[in-house]
Formats: sequence, C-alpha cells, structure tokens
Amino acid sequence: MRKINSFMDVNMLIDGSTFIYKCKKCGEELHTTGVNYFENNPEMAIEDYPKQLAEEHYPKCSEYSVMIALTNYYNLVNELEIYSFIKENKNINSFLLDAYQQMEKVFGENVKVTLKKKDNSKTSNSMLVAYIDTSHLSVKDARKMLRQFKFDWYLKNNERVNGRFIIHVT
Repeated sequence: MRKINSFMDVNMLIDGSTFIYKCKKCGEELHTTGVNYFENNPEMAIEDYPKQLAEEHYPKCSEYSVMIALTNYYNLVNELEIYSFIKENKNINSFLLDAYQQMEKVFGENVKVTLKKKDNSKTSNSMLVAYIDTSHLSVKDARKMLRQFKFDWYLKNNERVNGRFIIHVT
C-alpha cells in the first residue's frame, strides 16, 4: 500500500483495483473499485481520481470545497500548508477566488498562477504569494499588466486579508 499526499489519504491495494480513500477532515473511509471507474471514465488520469472522488464527498466536508475550487485556478505548492493557512485565515477564501478572476481580466484567460505559503521571518507572520506566469510576455508588458492589476483591484482589496497576500510576475 502507498500513501498519496493529496486532499484525501489514499491507500491503494496491491491488486490495483480497490482504492480506500480516507477523508483527512472527517475520517470517513470511501471504498471504491478503480478498475470499474476507469473503464467508465477512460479520459481520467489516475492522479485525478482522488480529486474526483473528493469532489463527491466534499459537500459533507465544506472546508475542503475551497481547496477544490482553488485547485481549479492555482497551482498549489504544498497543498497542506496552504490549507492550514486558509483554515487559520478564513477571510482569504473569497479573496483568492476573486483575485484569480481579476488576474484573468488583466493577464488573459487561463492565466497560470502558482500559489505558495511563505513565512516572513521579520514579522513571524505567514502569507500567501502568487506567482503569475508571464514567460510569454515581454518584461515591459508583464510589469505593465502587474501595475494595472495592482491599481485596478489588488490595492483596493488587500485589506480584506490584512496584507497577507503578495503577487509577483515570473
């Protein structure tokens, strides 16, 4: 058996056909037969399956629903750290979803954004840092778009999260 560090703890039995998922929040075990699932959904990759199963379970565990939504928008570096941060700072949930929608308006549809939790050694406060992928843009255009995003939305909304969200372009 192996563990997958994801939204759910996963034990995969040796024969590869039965999966036992354990919700990290409520502890409920969800048993399913992976072979039947993949026969009916051949387009789904095996690493996407825990997410799909979790989406069906999460209405019972609403704290995870935010994480599911965030994974649709952000590339999360160390999901569990980000989840802990969000759990401690509940006011950031809607901010992150709103921020991505605004980033799409400025940087284009399906903008790639990586989200990472950082600890500030000077203040001993944690914050989330968003890295917007602008590798397809010139440096001048990337800075111009970042400035537009900051003045049109970010500076007006950053007090919602007490300055615990920072944006960089990469």
